[in-house]
Amino acid sequence: TAYGMVASTLGRSMQWSKALQVIQDMTGGDVPLNLKIFSAVLSGCGQAREWQVAISVLADAEQHQLQLDIVSCNAAMMACKHSAWEVCQYLLHHSMARRQLTPSVVTLAQLVEAYGHGTRWAEALQSLQGAHRFSLQPDVVLVNATAT
Repeated sequence: TAYGMVASTLGRSMQWSKALQVIQDMTGGDVPLNLKIFSAVLSGCGQAREWQVAISVLADAEQHQLQLDIVSCNAAMMACKHSAWEVCQYLLHHSMARRQLTPSVVTLAQLVEAYGHGTRWAEALQSLQGAHRFSLQPDVVLVNATAT
């Protein structure tokens, strides 16, 4: 839909507040919301480091009975990793587990970076070492996240 394309474009260009307005406009009309639109807004929040807004957008998506996927959760973690390692940890260990989502290398890299920003080095290394629990092979992305 045109609304969806506008929200996605705004989200990708870090104009998350305008993208949120598009979502609000859509909820009042006949246009169905979908997870792709919410994920685009979450990506914009991630790029802008607006973690509180990202958590609110996740809640809105759930309120509209959309099934969150790994892409939307990773986008939310991207928004949180610079300021709120606790939220990243919660998203992985509770929110994603409740939805039976399998973390990706990107998911663990976001968590490891969040721990690094919070000077939680032991937790960062534990996450790196625990990649095998999710059948993940530590790769360049994950190792680089540990180094940041």
